Amino acid sequence: MVRATHFHSPLANYYSALLKVKHGRENLLSHPVVGSLLHYKWNSFGHYGYYINLFTFCLLVLFLNLYALLLEDPISEKCE
Repeated sequence: MVRATHFHSPLANYYSALLKVKHGRENLLSHPVVGSLLHYKWNSFGHYGYYINLFTFCLLVLFLNLYALLLEDPISEKCE
């Protein structure tokens, strides 16, 4: 079970989903009102942050692979 104490943000004490988990009330997260609130928050602004993070991660992986492919092998230079 996830405990809210693992989150070190000062706002973690005020986030309702974390409070429900901290106090063992996970069943409240399946309530229709909470589900509709999370759906509303995702549609309002949550998906923007997710897709920005996904795009940034894909760029990181792309550039890291390009760097690894273009990097000269130092072992083959020593052998020649």
